Amino acid sequence: FSVRVPFLTGAVWLTAVCHAVLWRSSICFGSFSVTGDVSKLSWFGETGLLRPFGAVALGLMVVGSGGFVVHGVWDRRRSRFLIEKASEEIDIVEAIWKEQRTEQARESAHVRA
Repeated sequence: FSVRVPFLTGAVWLTAVCHAVLWRSSICFGSFSVTGDVSKLSWFGETGLLRPFGAVALGLMVVGSGGFVVHGVWDRRRSRFLIEKASEEIDIVEAIWKEQRTEQARESAHVRA
């Protein structure tokens, strides 16, 4: 399966949920006065700060973020492979370069002598 599918699905999912929350924030979240009594604060429920639709929206955002997690894992694995491959190529080039520079130094020493 392609890593693009969960990544794009998650991106579209998150965008849709964020727009729904933005457009309908009053059914997702309640209000509380900053100067109000904290002991009377209700976190969840129809009269709470987080209403049922808001809890569902937050859950959907967590699920939608799964696409980014899949992409992150894939990217780390892919990068690790590419870094190992580049490191092997650099090791080969380094050995050849050192050999050539040593030969140039020897030739230069013979020319001066």
